[in-house]
Amino acid sequence: MYRQICALWKVLSQQAVVPYAGTLDNPIQIAMVYPSADTSDFWARNYLAMTKRLDQLGIEYETTEFASRQVEHSLQSTYANQVVQDADLYDYVIFGPSELQIQADNIDKMAGSDGFGAARG
Repeated sequence: MYRQICALWKVLSQQAVVPYAGTLDNPIQIAMVYPSADTSDFWARNYLAMTKRLDQLGIEYETTEFASRQVEHSLQSTYANQVVQDADLYDYVIFGPSELQIQADNIDKMAGSDGFGAARG
C-alpha cells in the first residue's frame, strides 16, 4: 500500500503534466475521510488540487467523501472503520485525522489493510 501511495503522490505532484497513456478498466476509487468543516480551507484546497491534477492527467476517478467536523472524533472513527470494512471498493484512501493522537489506531488499521487496491490486482 505504501508503494501505491508513493506512486499516486509522484503522479499528482509532478510539475509538468504528462497525460496518462495507459488504460483503466474502471475509474480509480478514492475514499476521503477528513474534517471538512475545519476552520481552515486546507482540505478543500487539497481536494481541488488533487482533482484538477487528475483531470489534467486524463485519469478517470471517483471520490467518496466522508466528512466530519473537527471535533467529531467518533464520527471520523466510524468512517475509518467503514472504509476499512469496504476496502475492496477503494484503490486509495486519503485520511485527514481530526486529531492525530486520537485517530492513531485508525491510521494503523488502514495502513495495515491489504484490501485497498485489491480490485485492481
